[in-house]
Amino acid sequence: MRPRPRGLTTNVLMKKGIGRSSSMIRNFFSKSNAQPELFGNPRPAFPWREAAILLLILLLPVAFYVGYRSGRGNCAEEPAPPEETSGAVPAFPSEFVGRYALDVGGHRGYLIVYASPNGAPAATLQFTNWGKRVPEPLWGVYVSGRAITFTRACAGARCAEIGASAPFRQTYTGEMLRGDREIRGTYSGGQSASSWKAVRF
Repeated sequence: MRPRPRGLTTNVLMKKGIGRSSSMIRNFFSKSNAQPELFGNPRPAFPWREAAILLLILLLPVAFYVGYRSGRGNCAEEPAPPEETSGAVPAFPSEFVGRYALDVGGHRGYLIVYASPNGAPAATLQFTNWGKRVPEPLWGVYVSGRAITFTRACAGARCAEIGASAPFRQTYTGEMLRGDREIRGTYSGGQSASSWKAVRF
């Protein structure tokens, strides 16, 4: 047998050694990166997102209820008018309350001044020689001391109902005279202006 050259044998051994070393290094790092299953199957992650949504759904009705309860005490609701009782004293000078024979620039009729259910002054007039002779509720009735102010007006279909040929707006002012039996004053608007008086009967 021919003897193998030493250099060749050494090269072969070195290649085999290098190959084994590379294989060991790869195996070491691949095992170190792997997650060892020490306790069987890994536990699933906790569903934080689903839990947060469920908690929000449960808390929303509670938040709405608390807001509703706290808002009820702060709402600016208009108080209900006081109940009307027999013999109640009106909220304005009682000497104006009553029925009067009315004369407005030659047009005659009736004027009624009364207290509304909430105690505020109210009035209605009705002419007997003008228009359709129907009652006309008056607007903005205001009484201060011995003075009274109100507005007579119509618009749209209401003008035809009372017998007016066109819309108008008249402002009346008057003063209660001594003895509390007669009101005298003036009015203006609706292309006319004159004096008026109302005598209690």
